[in-house]
Amino acid sequence: MKKHPIRSRVFSVALLVAVGVLASACGGGGSDSGGGTPPPGPGPLVATFVAQNSSPGANSMNMAPATPTGGAAFTVLVQFTQTNDVFGAGFRVTFDSTKAQFIGESGTGSFLESSGATTFYNANLEGPGELKVAATIQDASMPAGVDVAGTQTLIALNFMALDVTTTPVAFNFTNVEIQICPTAGGVCTTPTLTNSGGMLMAAR
Repeated sequence: MKKHPIRSRVFSVALLVAVGVLASACGGGGSDSGGGTPPPGPGPLVATFVAQNSSPGANSMNMAPATPTGGAAFTVLVQFTQTNDVFGAGFRVTFDSTKAQFIGESGTGSFLESSGATTFYNANLEGPGELKVAATIQDASMPAGVDVAGTQTLIALNFMALDVTTTPVAFNFTNVEIQICPTAGGVCTTPTLTNSGGMLMAAR
């Protein structure tokens, strides 16, 4: 019996297609990489802020970390230790703006609130990595300052880490001016207090 060439070729093509479909269904016949688990990407950025002086002495202003968030956000607490008659403070904080971004400030929990007077808190960037900060009692009656027992927070500064740090990134105080007012309506002074900054470390 003579084979019909066209019919034979149609059969061969159909057989090849069927074999190909079967191989695909069984996971063979190819190098499909979509069937496996993709490798994990880089983990989230985790920021850690560390005080330069974890045990500040009396009559000092220092930076300290708030409770870590476990993420890129971190808070720097500006604190006073055993300082009497604190009416307010103005200062600058310098840092590497390629590694951290300033988000905002908060006076919640400030020891100035215990005065019962009107208070003012403000922080603004004056340039890359230069933050101008003010925290003070703001009252026409000019009450006396607050006696700080132990270590207490003046203002909280919120930041976001931007990149991994290969070495610790320094946060420093500059242009510090502290106002000490012993009596209501009396003469205030601006003494020089010991101050210490902190360091940011960020990793994945």
